[in-house]
Amino acid sequence: MAAKFNIERSLVYSWYRKYKNEGIVGLRTKAKGRPRKTMNNKKVKRSSLTPTEKEQYQQTIADLKAQLAHERMKNEILKKLRALRQQEDKNKPK
Repeated sequence: MAAKFNIERSLVYSWYRKYKNEGIVGLRTKAKGRPRKTMNNKKVKRSSLTPTEKEQYQQTIADLKAQLAHERMKNEILKKLRALRQQEDKNKPK
């Protein structure tokens, strides 16, 4: 994947880890540096990383797609196992 888009493997891996640990929210850009001060010198509270409604839907869709892929893979394995067992039964001497 990294070679296809001509970017460092370590960057792709760090994105992967953030996505696995934090979901879609982890890929959101975060503010860096010192927070701004307001005109009346009140402290500015940094917002926590709570997902937006759209991000929640995207995360749910991504989770469901991963679950579907896993179930399809299990289904294919079971089909192959069944075919293998049938083949063994055919070849078994009676």
